[in-house]
Amino acid sequence: MKPITKKFVADWEKSRNATKKLEKQIIDRITYICEQIYHEIAIEKPFSTWYFFGAGDGGGDVGPIDISGDDVSITMEPYSEMVCIIGDNEWDLGEGFPTRWLFEGFEQELKDSRAAYLAVQTKKKTQFKQTKASILKKLTSAERKILGV
Repeated sequence: MKPITKKFVADWEKSRNATKKLEKQIIDRITYICEQIYHEIAIEKPFSTWYFFGAGDGGGDVGPIDISGDDVSITMEPYSEMVCIIGDNEWDLGEGFPTRWLFEGFEQELKDSRAAYLAVQTKKKTQFKQTKASILKKLTSAERKILGV
């Protein structure tokens, strides 16, 4: 193998420094998105850190940047189930978010998607209570006594 040149090393170093700056911008954007998710969903614990899947337990390192497909798959700490409805799908934002949020404003969509999820949960609870009341009406007093209701 031929020796490399000083220019080759200088070019490599320049490229590496440019890559670090770009990676920092990506990491800063993901951190901002995570902070907004925690803020909007009002998790009791404050946002601590995040890392890409496969980076171990984070430990200050987010791991190799992996942005591919329709979602950015990460782990946020402390982990909490942070479900929203985005489009027609439920998303657990504690495990990632749509990739497009890196490239566009997402704050209003986050608020709206969380409100949509909470509305669905409220509707489910109401339906459950109505179904339960309907079933209880069909029971005899002896059956209700056995069930303790």
